Amino acid sequence: MRTDVQVRVTTRCGFELTYKALNPKLRIIAPWREWDLKSREDAIDYAQDRKIPITATKTKIYSEDRNLWHLSHEGGILENPWSEPTEDMYVLTVSPEKAPGKPQYVEIEFENGNPTAIDGKKLGAVQVVENAE
Repeated sequence: MRTDVQVRVTTRCGFELTYKALNPKLRIIAPWREWDLKSREDAIDYAQDRKIPITATKTKIYSEDRNLWHLSHEGGILENPWSEPTEDMYVLTVSPEKAPGKPQYVEIEFENGNPTAIDGKKLGAVQVVENAE
């Protein structure tokens, strides 16, 4: 099993303990502990040297985790809780300063707990989420 470099320590430990509980023979590969990676810059160099595609750079050093529901950022300037996100971090949304000044109503229809339409337009569940702006 491989634990991702970008996963926080508590999450990583939880995964590792679960893997070991389910199968004690599994080998845990943890790059931060096993390889000569001491910083995010080292990890970026490692990926670039091996032509591994990543979104982080030494000037945009935070990592991103995106799925259907959200996009989160970790690291870089965000390690300081007093730092605000930079404009380029707003990928799925816009900064509050650029948000429209008037409210908008969005109606989502559900059948048996599943979203089936947005503003009267019938769509599959994933498309409802993707179209919810």
